[in-house]
Amino acid sequence: MGDYYLNGVSFEILNKLPDSSMVVKVRLDDVAIDRDVRWAATSIILTDITGDSRPDVDVLSSITVDIDKSGTPNRHRSPANPNQTSSTIDDFITPTTFSCRNGSYFKQEARSTVNVKNESTLVLEAGSMYEVGDGAVLNIEPTAVLHVKSGATLKVTGTGHVEIQNGAYICIEDGANLQLVDQLSSLNLRTGYITGTPSQQSNCTSTPLPSFTLTNGSNGNIHTFLGNGYIQRRTYTGNAYEAWNKIYAGNHVVLFVRSGDVVLENGSHVILDAEGPVRLEPGFKVNQGAVLEVR
Repeated sequence: MGDYYLNGVSFEILNKLPDSSMVVKVRLDDVAIDRDVRWAATSIILTDITGDSRPDVDVLSSITVDIDKSGTPNRHRSPANPNQTSSTIDDFITPTTFSCRNGSYFKQEARSTVNVKNESTLVLEAGSMYEVGDGAVLNIEPTAVLHVKSGATLKVTGTGHVEIQNGAYICIEDGANLQLVDQLSSLNLRTGYITGTPSQQSNCTSTPLPSFTLTNGSNGNIHTFLGNGYIQRRTYTGNAYEAWNKIYAGNHVVLFVRSGDVVLENGSHVILDAEGPVRLEPGFKVNQGAVLEVR
């Protein structure tokens, strides 16, 4: 199977006439994804469809896109076992590589989700832009790959986040632009993530990812989830992101430390993100006008 190019051309049948002909509406630059979709092919390529600063793929609010392995059964037999009735490698033939080429712009609107699954790969090539909007998530699942090449831009705004799950691969090359624009914008490296790509044929940075230099103007963070967080005798008045393995918050969660309430004041926005439990103990207070997210 060859490359499949997204082209922004859509067709809609408006009417079927008595002579069996049809009235068809053709749209160009139809780049909005307005329903949940699953994309699967050996290679899917996004180019600069619109030819300007508009997105070339625009995943609308609350929509989910899955970049997944082909659903075609694998009928290839192992030469060493001519009697086998199913693949010893996997149930389906090929994972998908989705490539954002130079000049392309892939945008996730607020609260949208893109899942890269089952050994599939998302590649951001030099000159491409991928934006994760407020409350949106780019989720790289176990065995899947995110590869951000030198000269590409991965931009996260608001409370958007990129999740690199346990067993997922991430490769960010030196010269890539990683923009975590706002205080609650994040790249989350879950315990067990893998640096590099399965083929090892890439130029991933040698800098430990938690220390990768963010683009100027970034106010967010790259998070790991090591150790436990004990939050006591603290007042939040602005934005804060607490990323730990486990989180305990309340007025007496730490021994030998003076007790005191944890208070979220009006106007604060706090995210408590843990791989294990988040325990809100007595003395944890969220005042009117504050926002608490538990992930």
